[in-house]
Amino acid sequence: MGYKCAAVGCRSGYKNHDSDSSVTFHCFPCDPELREKWIRANPRKDFVPTKHSRLCSRHFQPSDFVDVRTDTNRSRLQKKSEKPLRRDLKKGAIPSVFPNTPSYLSKSAGASRTTTKATSSSRHADEARRLEELESSFAASDDISELSNSELMDKLQVETAVPQGYKFTVVDDSLLIYLFEVNADIPKIAACVTVKCDKTVVCSMADKQIPASEYGDLVQGSVKHLSQLVNLMARLKSWLTDSSSLSLAFYVHTAVAVLEAALDNLPDRDSEEFRKISFLKEQLQLLVKNKYGRHYSPQLTIFSFMIHAASSAAYSVLLEENILCLPSAATLKKVTRRLNRSSQLDNSAYLKLRVSKLNEFERTVLLIIDEIYIAKRVEYSRGEVQGLTAEGDVASTLLCFMVKSLACKYKDVIAIYPMDKLTAAKQHECYQEVMAMLHATQLTVVAISVDNAATNRKFFTDCLCEGTLTTHVIDAVTSQPIFLIFDPVHTIKNVYNNFQSRKIFECPAMQRNLPHGCSADFNHVCQLHHKESTITLKKAHKLSQATLDLKSMEKISVRLAISVFSESTHDALQFYAAICIMTKVACNVYYNCILRPYTAFFCH
Repeated sequence: MGYKCAAVGCRSGYKNHDSDSSVTFHCFPCDPELREKWIRANPRKDFVPTKHSRLCSRHFQPSDFVDVRTDTNRSRLQKKSEKPLRRDLKKGAIPSVFPNTPSYLSKSAGASRTTTKATSSSRHADEARRLEELESSFAASDDISELSNSELMDKLQVETAVPQGYKFTVVDDSLLIYLFEVNADIPKIAACVTVKCDKTVVCSMADKQIPASEYGDLVQGSVKHLSQLVNLMARLKSWLTDSSSLSLAFYVHTAVAVLEAALDNLPDRDSEEFRKISFLKEQLQLLVKNKYGRHYSPQLTIFSFMIHAASSAAYSVLLEENILCLPSAATLKKVTRRLNRSSQLDNSAYLKLRVSKLNEFERTVLLIIDEIYIAKRVEYSRGEVQGLTAEGDVASTLLCFMVKSLACKYKDVIAIYPMDKLTAAKQHECYQEVMAMLHATQLTVVAISVDNAATNRKFFTDCLCEGTLTTHVIDAVTSQPIFLIFDPVHTIKNVYNNFQSRKIFECPAMQRNLPHGCSADFNHVCQLHHKESTITLKKAHKLSQATLDLKSMEKISVRLAISVFSESTHDALQFYAAICIMTKVACNVYYNCILRPYTAFFCH
């Protein structure tokens, strides 16, 4: 099939035209973008190529063709020439030679683009160089770091960008830039920028210093450029003319500055006024901070913990009202949960802060030692392994040390020791660490209270009393007696549990009030409750069905144990016992004195 060239004015491939065997024909590319470039290069109006359209090789530059064979087989290359047998176009080649095109259809040469690009790039380079020169000249004229305040005042007076209304004066080597305000013929400085010798600035408005954080985006430290000072003057004037542009943080920081001045004038830092003003100052500072970015002081944390310990419901109400900035209940639990002495956490700072608010009498405390049984389980929480003892064993109990003031409501947990197998020796080691911490925090221990467990008895007898149990021991640091107490509530619970399970309680002989001993029957208590179950006004009002039918979880209930041994139960048993005795006596009298003689008489 013979092809014809689709270029304007080209006769290649037509009849009656000298044929040239070196001329090759090339189809339009399939790539839409490259195909469009071919169509634009061919100066034919409204030309749409078909699949048979071709352009001859006369419309391409010699550099547009592939001159070297791409065959990689060397044996074939030795037999054939290295030049390709057919002329193939390079990838992306565009026709550019159209000699027979009329002048009105001709286009500018492609080489002119290179010249245009060069001209454009040079123009941009000249523009960038000119801008750089302007920037350097502006920076040189804007630099005021080497100027004295007098020279700076002269520069400000001739500066056209300075906001109107400002006055300048130098007082004691400090430059004052101020705005006057006249009310009822009385002049007053409404706003002022003070530039010190070291070029640091202090801004004030209405006789109140503005916190540096309000203009920290303009000036950080000292002023180095005149534009910084001009922008600061403009902002100060805008605040003065439009108070609505002032943020809440501006007023809060101003109030904090006033409170700080008041605190500096208070000589006694432990006074009630100092604590109240410090509380107000911290609340204002927390007000302008993000909820999740707040840092609470130790004083506020302890104050919040005391409220939460007294009434968690009241603390929840305070949080819901959102009047005070207080830590959440979860934060308080997170802070107070870490009281484990084995993890080398020092609680002395926390205790000193709480004890500092107690007087000498309120610092007299009772040390309570108790053991809490826990599930043997190890968990990984917050980057730490929980549930292990100091030796690396899985803990089964927690040895807790607590203090309770004898003169006020103060009470606190001192330390918690995870234990695998609690012994008297381990308990004594923990006791010595706790006592050293209590001495450091100026708490005076006058008594130690434990339950009647075998470990605690051995701790008292062997570790504190050196083999013979006594009522007290002498503190080696204070030389004061420390009384040893067995928790009576725990003893009452043990007696109650044995009494309820065995039904008969045999009390041993006591020389003082029970020389021959006695026994008590739990069934009498059950009969008493059953007798009064239908009575509205009960004598044994503390008895309940839970007292008689104990569940496993109720064996530690102090309320149930006390209800059996209360005075009301004792009085009710005596009252109904007397009624029963009187009833028996009356029956005997009736039988012996009336019924029996009457029967004998009629029988006779």
